[in-house]
Amino acid sequence: MIANDRASDPLSLLGSLGMALVSPVGSEYTPNNLIEFIKQADFMDLYQQNLAATDTLIVAKK
Repeated sequence: MIANDRASDPLSLLGSLGMALVSPVGSEYTPNNLIEFIKQADFMDLYQQNLAATDTLIVAKK
């Protein structure tokens, strides 16, 4: 995922650029973007955990 400020993690930005180059609909979201989508779908008890340099896990309950 891209960092919320969209600038502080160059490795994530590079991965997002790669996704955009190989897929016509490739894109990535910031954790805040994804959390907002999840809330709109009426999920709750959200939490975010960074797994590795470019991996973020977001968990929610329905």
